[in-house]
Amino acid sequence: MWVRLVAVLFVVACGPGPATGQSTGVIEGRVLDADSNAPLPRTHVFVVESMHGAVTDSSGRFRLEGVRPGPKRLYVSRVGHERRALALRPAPDRPVTVTVRLDAKVLNSPPVTVSAERDEEWYERLDRFRRLFIGRSDLAEDCTLVNPEVLRFDDKWWGRFEAWAEKPVIIENRALGYRLTYFLKEFEERDNILETGPDSTYLLTAHDRLEVVYQGMPERRAYLEWADLRRRTPRDHQTSQIELNERPLHIDPSGEIVEPYGATLYQYFAFTARMAKRLPREYEPPK
Repeated sequence: MWVRLVAVLFVVACGPGPATGQSTGVIEGRVLDADSNAPLPRTHVFVVESMHGAVTDSSGRFRLEGVRPGPKRLYVSRVGHERRALALRPAPDRPVTVTVRLDAKVLNSPPVTVSAERDEEWYERLDRFRRLFIGRSDLAEDCTLVNPEVLRFDDKWWGRFEAWAEKPVIIENRALGYRLTYFLKEFEERDNILETGPDSTYLLTAHDRLEVVYQGMPERRAYLEWADLRRRTPRDHQTSQIELNERPLHIDPSGEIVEPYGATLYQYFAFTARMAKRLPREYEPPK
């Protein structure tokens, strides 16, 4: 099974946030319409995966205080306009001031309506989404999807399940005491991307780039130097990506791609695919 999630998270604590002695910074600015330059009130502005968020006032202005220093992503969202994300690095000694211009968005989808009655198929899709999106752990049992009516589902394509939402998806996590707001753009699950093929091979089929996370081995520092990531420490897992140039790909029993130019490798796979390690496919070590 392969799952892809495109979403932005904003967290609101149900109780007071943890106190810290760390110096914090300020992000402030204004949101304007890109065409008319008019201020955009009632625009949601927040730091992704944080508890810092606000809604712009009548002049399109906002101010976020208490933001910890370091790399942050500011997300700006308003109904009827394209969403924007900005990479910022707030510091305690000076505020970060930005002006964000949003392009108008043509809404082709029907408006989201609340209905007291849903058919059985919709509820089955909702249960599937809950299992995939929230999970099945003990903590998941204490999570409530507050507004499931904003969700839209599509499973017409064989082996593919898609979900999206025009409005933010709100989840109350009673176990941890948070209310989570997800700006869900795209959620997709696919089955059967790997099937049994001829001659002890497997057939790999995918139309998007695949991400492979290997939990059994940490990153090497040599990889960080190769990838120009020297500023961060090695992670406890390796992440790679595969982009298929041919479909389907044949995978041999040892996990090697049979087609010589069948795929393009990225990240850790690209780092390890060096000529110093290449051997003829028919090579067998001496007995």
